[in-house]
Formats: sequence, structure tokens, C-alpha cells
Amino acid sequence: MGREGKNEDENKLIFSHRVNNVFWHSDVTYELQPPGVTALFAITTPESGGDTVFADTIEAYERLSPQFQKILDGLYVAHTSREQAVDSLNHGGIERREAVDNVHPLVRWHPVLKKKILFLQKGFGKRILGLKTEESDALLKFLFNHVESAHDLQLRANWEEGTLLDTLLD
Repeated sequence: MGREGKNEDENKLIFSHRVNNVFWHSDVTYELQPPGVTALFAITTPESGGDTVFADTIEAYERLSPQFQKILDGLYVAHTSREQAVDSLNHGGIERREAVDNVHPLVRWHPVLKKKILFLQKGFGKRILGLKTEESDALLKFLFNHVESAHDLQLRANWEEGTLLDTLLD
């Protein structure tokens, strides 16, 4: 939480249908060309909480069996910003542009590190093309859990004012 302007009513709304506010994502995967770098800078920080966790999805991919990697290598995921846009409007936000839909490979090639990377996102990556709904849901659930539960693949950033983090961490 900890964002300036968050108020008690907003918190009640968030927690009316959730038990926590922990959520992981990759930035704007619905874009045709998602950003290659993410940078975060702390201007003000909450007294507690507000940590940010980065996950190594290169290593997450490499830990999968070679046979499973082969299955994933040819799959594509539909990404959309529609739910985010509707949610924003429902909470008094403005429509800055129409919702965006794009398709990306589930496994991408990292152009700098020259390795395969799992490219998935819980909020925007909605379904694996060519699979039935139940198959897609089960496979995405497995992969999300794989990334979330491998704490040794994660870097937790504790914020102080003036902290700068980027995804160029090695």
C-alpha cells in the first residue's frame, strides 16, 4: 500500500474481495512491444511494507524439464488490458486510450542475456492460444505457482527514500 493518497475507503474496497494486496506482474505485457527495462525510484515510503520482489524467470524456465520446455516453447499467450481499463473506470479513473490486446510467445528470447525466459503475467496474460480453457488455466496456474513459490529465484527490495532499482540486476 503506502502510496500517497491511498485512503481508508480504498483499502476497504481492495480488501472486500482479497485477503492481501500481494500481486506479481510483468509491466504492461499487453503492449505490442513491452518495455525492456523497468526502473523504480522511491520518493516517499511507508513506515512498513511496500517491498518489491523481482523474480528470475530465466532460471524458472531452466529448472523445468527439457521435455516440458519443448511443450512451452511453441505456445503463445493472449494478453489484454481490458480488465485493467474497466477496473480503472469503475473506480473513477479516466479512459486514456482504448484497451490493448496482443499475443506474445510464452517463452521469449532475452536479447541481452541470450537465454530463454518465461514471459507470463497474471493480470494481463489471460489464455494460452490453441489450448482448451481448462488446459490453459491449469498450465498458467502451474507456471504462476512455479515462479511465486521459488523464493530462491526472488530478490526482495526493501525501500528507503531515494532507492533506485531496475531490472538490469545481475
